[in-house]
Amino acid sequence: MIRNKIYLLAFALAITLATTGAEQEQTMDHDQEWISDNMIGQPPANASRVDCARFWLEKAMELHEIHIDDPSTTTNESQIELMDQITNAYNCVQRSANTTENATDQAELDCVRPWLEMAMELHDLHLREPGTATNESQDELMDQISRAHMCITGEDTMRTDH
Repeated sequence: MIRNKIYLLAFALAITLATTGAEQEQTMDHDQEWISDNMIGQPPANASRVDCARFWLEKAMELHEIHIDDPSTTTNESQIELMDQITNAYNCVQRSANTTENATDQAELDCVRPWLEMAMELHDLHLREPGTATNESQDELMDQISRAHMCITGEDTMRTDH
C-alpha cells in the first residue's frame, strides 16, 4: 500500500511539473481517474496463490489495455507499474504453497509461470529499449498476460480487435 502511495505521489508530481494551467487541470482529472482505477488496491492478505495471481493479472490487463487504447496514457511511471503488476503476479505464483491448495491450483500455477516469465522478459526489454515497444510487441505482451490469466480462469480474454 505504501508503494502504491509513493507511485501515486510521484506520478502526480511528474504530471504537475510537466503541465501548466488549464492543460494541467484537464490532465490531472484524467490521470486521477486512471490512478484510482488502476494503481490502488491489493489482494486480500489471506488470498491463495491463484487468487493473488488473478488479482494482479487483471490489474495488468486493465492497465495494458489502457496503454494500447490510448498510448498517451503510457508514462514511465505507468510502465513501471505494469511491470510491478506482472512481477507481483509472478511472486504470487512463486511463494510457498499453503496446505489448502489442491492439484488443480498447482496445475493452474504451473501453466501461469512460463507466460509470466515471457511477459516480464518482454516488458523489461520495452523498459530498457523503448524503441522495441512496437504495436506487434505490445500485442504480444497482452497475449502473454491474457494467456496467464486464461490458465487460472479458463476464460478467453485475448483481444481480437487489434
